[in-house]
Amino acid sequence: MITTHLPATLVLSPTLGRRTNLPWPDYYNPVDGDDVPVPHFGTVLQSLDQFNSIAEKLRSGGVRFIIEPTLRFKDTPGEQWTMFVKDPSGNNLEFKYVTRPELLFAKFVK
Repeated sequence: MITTHLPATLVLSPTLGRRTNLPWPDYYNPVDGDDVPVPHFGTVLQSLDQFNSIAEKLRSGGVRFIIEPTLRFKDTPGEQWTMFVKDPSGNNLEFKYVTRPELLFAKFVK
């Protein structure tokens, strides 16, 4: 049997959301009452069920959350569920589900 391994980019077909050319030191950015780790890799999930399922798998696997699963920006156009963990290499990972995906990269000014 011949087995091939496709690059993750071919399998997942990701699209670029944001990019910066700034060198990022390790620090935290205050967002809606939480200290969000910067830099971090983020992925947007397709459903709240998927978000909850991943949160439960992380919990049952003994993964320590940097930011526990939480609802951020409640009752606003930017409402989203988010959680942060570290991968085994120490990289910060964000998993999020936005309640209005069409506004994912919109800028909101108060």
